[in-house]
Amino acid sequence: MESSGSPLQALPVAQTGRLIEFETAEIISLMIYPPRPVLVVTGHKPYPTMKVELVPLVYVRTPDYWGIEVVGYVRGRRRLLPAAPAKPIPYSVELDLAGVVGTLGIEVIGANGTEQIPVATDDSTRFIGIVNDGRFRRMFPPWIHDRYLRLTTVGAKDEGPPEAGEIDLAPYESSVLKVLGHYGDGWIYSAMVVEEVSDSILSIVAQQVFPDPAQ
Repeated sequence: MESSGSPLQALPVAQTGRLIEFETAEIISLMIYPPRPVLVVTGHKPYPTMKVELVPLVYVRTPDYWGIEVVGYVRGRRRLLPAAPAKPIPYSVELDLAGVVGTLGIEVIGANGTEQIPVATDDSTRFIGIVNDGRFRRMFPPWIHDRYLRLTTVGAKDEGPPEAGEIDLAPYESSVLKVLGHYGDGWIYSAMVVEEVSDSILSIVAQQVFPDPAQ
């Protein structure tokens, strides 16, 4: 029987196995079309024989951020576990995110905390613009005629008004932003700021490449 001082027993219990700590979590896109996001998580495991997996939680309805647990398993009989862990061993695990992405992204859940990562849906539109006086001045795409757009986390099909989730752009003042979302009536719904360029020189270059549509 496992001793009360076993490091494995001290780890938090997941829905399956035991949660273990993670150090980095990032999403990469495979070089295929259509692109498929893959979650890559790294860290150190306490036992060399421990198997680490990324286990998506099960939901009745799609959440904002889909929970994915970092779970460690130790195979074999418990009494054969070492009394104390050996030197931690690095691990790296991946998970194809097809079918396990929330309306806004994913949430990686480990023994040392959680991390929410936005994930764009396949039908999202890319927007590029600069923030002037707290407003998002569109530079791209050219088929939208609105000079200024408002950003909201509310989805286009949600019941609430877009103002309920409007994103405050004051912290991005004078920055060029790349935003993913869905356009409708002057709004970018389900908006996610995926990149910010705050350097003034690069902002000037961006304005030359994407001129003001009103000019």
